[in-house]
Amino acid sequence: MGSPTLGFVGRLLFSFLFLSSGAQKLQSFNLATGGPVMSLLAPKMDIFLSHIKDFTGISVPLEKEHYVLLLGAAVFLEIVGGTLFLLNYNVGAMFLLLFTVSVTPVIHNFWDIKDQNAQLVELIMFFKNIALIGALLFFLGRDKPRKARAA
Repeated sequence: MGSPTLGFVGRLLFSFLFLSSGAQKLQSFNLATGGPVMSLLAPKMDIFLSHIKDFTGISVPLEKEHYVLLLGAAVFLEIVGGTLFLLNYNVGAMFLLLFTVSVTPVIHNFWDIKDQNAQLVELIMFFKNIALIGALLFFLGRDKPRKARAA
């Protein structure tokens, strides 16, 4: 049998990763430029979109000036998703799942990095995110506790 307190502490620890990351991005977010995070996001997004074109032949019609909207959406998913997950709502897990699935291949593109140390860090972060995706799927797929039957 599960403990509500244990469940809350687990959700608190899990959601802290997303809430703190989203809060850091929000603190420096600038609607015009995206803020300092954009200097990391923009080149990685360019590479990701280039890979899509190379592998599929399809050019995604996304201009650089729209990257700030993607960053804003990411911050929204992290903060709102983290909060709703903490409060035990499935939609929070869905928001965090959408966020993690979307950003993982863009931000943690270890296959494009030449420096071995930096590549190892991104590989570890990539697989950490795969584990987070697994945990969110587990949360969404969990069975509801069954009520004990009277004998």
